Amino acid sequence: MEQARIQGRPLTALLMLLGFALLSTSGAVLFFAPRGHLANASGWELVGLTRWQWEDLHAGFALLMLAAAVPHIWMNRKPLAHHIRRRTAALATSRLPLRFEARLAVALCLTVLIGTVWQAPPFSYVTHLRSEMRGGPGPGAPSVAGAGQGWRLWE
Repeated sequence: MEQARIQGRPLTALLMLLGFALLSTSGAVLFFAPRGHLANASGWELVGLTRWQWEDLHAGFALLMLAAAVPHIWMNRKPLAHHIRRRTAALATSRLPLRFEARLAVALCLTVLIGTVWQAPPFSYVTHLRSEMRGGPGPGAPSVAGAGQGWRLWE
């Protein structure tokens, strides 16, 4: 009997799809889960898993996504390189301007990054909502005595 050969493209695509779904799920659970000390004190669990187990799952699926992304990029390196070369050449000759969607995506990511770091509304509302749902101190407040006393990049 002939053994079936594992095909890399479908495997990495499915790993990334399932990994993304589980990473998103664990991220959502952790977003709404109570802070560590409150989760311990209350015995918080969701579907039989503690907060720490959810954090471990989240880290594990993040590593799975990274591990699947490397072969996925490698297997698609030729089309990716062709696309990059074509777009770069078109930009250099001004035949193909940078698409509005690309500029919008970069602008949105920068807005979320800066707004979240600076705790500007409406991004601060998400942090405050999460803190209230978790029942812990407000955003930026250390949850352990003396935490946050060290050097910070943004100060």
